[in-house]
Amino acid sequence: MAILDLPRDKKNLVLALDREIGAADLECNVHIVAWKIADGYLSGLRHFRILNRLQASMEVAYENDTGGLNFRYEKVLRDYTTECGRLMKMDVLPVATRKGESLDSLRKAAMARAVLSSTIKTLDLNNVKAEFVKMVVKYGTAGLEFWESSSESSAEDDEVVEGVEYKSGLEVVHPRELRCLPAWVDGLSRVRGLVRKRHVPWGWLRSRLAQRFGRRMENDLARVRGEEVPWGSTPPGEPSMTTGQPGTAVVGAGLGPVKTSDRNFPGMNLSKKGASREGMDPDQGRVFVPLEEVYILCENPLFLARYIVKVGETIVHDVDFEGEGRRVVMPLHVGRHTETGRFFGRGYVSPLLPLNDQIERMLSNYFKNMIDLDLYGRTLIPDSWGVDVDQLKAGRRPGITKYTPDLGAPHARLESIQPVTSGTLPSQAANLGLGMFQDLSGHGPMFSGAASGRVDSASGHGFLFDVANIPLSLASHSMANAFTGVYAKMLERARTHLRSSSIMIATPDMALAGVVIDPESGQLNLDENPIPEPWEVEIDVRDRTPRDPNLRKQELLNLFGMGLVSPLQFWLTVFEENLDLPGGPKDQWESYRKAVWQVISLFRDGKTPGTINVNTLATNPPVQLVAVQSFMNRIEFALASPEVQAAFEQWKEMLESLSGRGFPSGLPQPDQMAQMQQQGVSLPAGGGF
Repeated sequence: MAILDLPRDKKNLVLALDREIGAADLECNVHIVAWKIADGYLSGLRHFRILNRLQASMEVAYENDTGGLNFRYEKVLRDYTTECGRLMKMDVLPVATRKGESLDSLRKAAMARAVLSSTIKTLDLNNVKAEFVKMVVKYGTAGLEFWESSSESSAEDDEVVEGVEYKSGLEVVHPRELRCLPAWVDGLSRVRGLVRKRHVPWGWLRSRLAQRFGRRMENDLARVRGEEVPWGSTPPGEPSMTTGQPGTAVVGAGLGPVKTSDRNFPGMNLSKKGASREGMDPDQGRVFVPLEEVYILCENPLFLARYIVKVGETIVHDVDFEGEGRRVVMPLHVGRHTETGRFFGRGYVSPLLPLNDQIERMLSNYFKNMIDLDLYGRTLIPDSWGVDVDQLKAGRRPGITKYTPDLGAPHARLESIQPVTSGTLPSQAANLGLGMFQDLSGHGPMFSGAASGRVDSASGHGFLFDVANIPLSLASHSMANAFTGVYAKMLERARTHLRSSSIMIATPDMALAGVVIDPESGQLNLDENPIPEPWEVEIDVRDRTPRDPNLRKQELLNLFGMGLVSPLQFWLTVFEENLDLPGGPKDQWESYRKAVWQVISLFRDGKTPGTINVNTLATNPPVQLVAVQSFMNRIEFALASPEVQAAFEQWKEMLESLSGRGFPSGLPQPDQMAQMQQQGVSLPAGGGF
C-alpha cells in the first residue's frame, strides 16, 4: 500500500509537488554547504565564507588575505582515502540464495544467480563501487540507481519509438539530486518517497521521453521552465562552489545516462522553433529544463507504488503500479555512512574538518615562530668597544647592531634581542589534537602500519581487523542494501528483456546447479530456465563487511601447515577465491572448472540426470573426484531425485577407480608440506600433479 497520497489530476499534482519539493530543497540546501566545504577542503581550499546557508551559496579561495598560501596539514585527506580503501574491500558482487528447502526454490536461486552474474559482467562495477564509496564517505549520502534505455508501451501512450537498442546500467546519484518526501523526517522508516531533481538538456530529454514512454514534447519552454544557458556558463544545478541553486552535474537516472556529448544535443537550443544545432546563435547558448522523477514507496521500501515524471509545470508520465496491482521494484536506493535518523547521513569527512583546521593552525603558528627566530634574531654591541661591525664576518643572521649603553650602567655588555617564543606549547597542543583526531577518525596505528606488538596468528590478525572495522559496520550494511536493491531491480527487468534470448555462463559455479545448460557451449536457454521474480529469492552481496584477503591467505596456509587440507585442496581454494598467490597448478584448476561444468550438466534440473562427456573422465580423475565429492556434500545433492543421486554415485565410483583413491602423483603429502612450511617454504609446490 502506498504510504504517501498525492493528487490524481495533473494540475493539483503539479501544485502539490512544487510545494513538497520546494520544502525538500531547503532541507537539502542546508547540507549542500557542508558538502561544498568537504569538497573544497579535500581539494586544498581553506578560506570559506557562507553567504546564505538556505540558498547554499558561499565564497571560497585558496589564498589568504595577502594573496599567499598558508601552511596546510592534509591529515584529513589521508584518512579520507584510507576510509575509502577500507570500504572498497567489500565484495558487492550479487548472489542469490533460495527461499525454502525445496528443489524448486533451489532452481530459482540458481537461475537468479546466473542472470545476475551474466548481467553484471556488462557493467563497470568496480568504477561504480568506487564512485559510490567516495560519495558516501565524503558526503554521508549517495544514491544508486538502475537505469535503462528502451522503448516501452502503455495504455496511455500513442506511439512508441521503434528500433531502440535496450541498454541498462547502474548510476551513482549525487546527494544534491536527492530529495525526501516529506522534506523532514526523524527516522528513515518515515520516508514516504524519494525525488531525483536535476537540470538536463532539453533536446536530450525530449529524445528520452519519446524512447521510453512514446511521449512527444512540444517546444513550449514556458511550461517546462526552460532556461537558456550561454556557452561557457554553468548550467543550472551543476556543481559550483558559489552557486546558490541545488542540484549537481548530470550523471544519469532511471531515464538513462546523460553523457558529456549530450550537453550539445541537437535541438538543445529552442529559442527558435525548429532551430538546428548548426543554426544556433553562440550568444544564446543552450536550453536546460528541470527534471523531477518522483518515486512513491510502498510499505515495503523495496517496492515502488507510483512513479511520476515532472518537467517544469508538465506531468509527462504518471503510473500507479499499486492501483494496477503490479509489484515493481524500486530502482533508486540510498546508502549512508553515518545514520543519524535524518534522511541525509553524515559523512566521514565533516566531523574531522574542525579538528584538522585547529591542528593546522597550531602547527602553522609553531613553524612561523621558528621562522621568526631565524629572521629577527639580533645581537647588540656597545659602540664604546670600537668594534668595526663591517669587518665582522657574520652571516645574514643574526643581525649585528651597535648601541649606546646607558651611562648609569656599570658595565657595557653584549645584548641579544630575540622574538617572543611560545616554546613547545603549540607542538604539544598539536600532538594532543592529533591524538583526538585519531580517536575521532577511527583509524588507529594498524591502518598506518605502525601497530605496536607482534601478532603472528591469522586468528589474531583477524580479530584486530574485525575490531578495527566495527565502526564501518553500519556504513557497509547501508551500502550493501543499496546494491541489493538495484540487483533486485536488475533481476526484475531481466524477466522482460531476456525473455527470448540465451545467457552465456562464463564462470562455472556449483551454486548454479539446477539450471539446464548446454555443456558444450555453456549457454543457458531461457525457455528451459524461467527467470524468477525478485521476491522469490534472497538477493544479497557476497560480503557485507570489508575483508582482508591477506587474512584468508594466512588462514589457509595455517590449515595447510597443520595438514588439514591437501595440496590439491589448497590450490583449488586459492584459485576459486582468487587469493592472488604466486605459482600454482593452473592446468589442474582448469580441470577442476571443467569438472564443475560436468557437475552442473549431470545435475540438470535435479529431477532427471543430464549427460556428461565420457571422454573427459580419464583426464585428471583425482581433480574431478574432489569436485564430485564436494558437490555431494552440498544441499543441492540432498534435494535431488534418487535418479540424479544414483548418477553421481556411479560417477564417483568411476573416478575413485581411475584415481586409485590416492593423492595426485608428483605432489608432496600434507606432512611433507607442513615440514616445508616450518623450514620457511610458505607455499605448496605449484607444479604438475
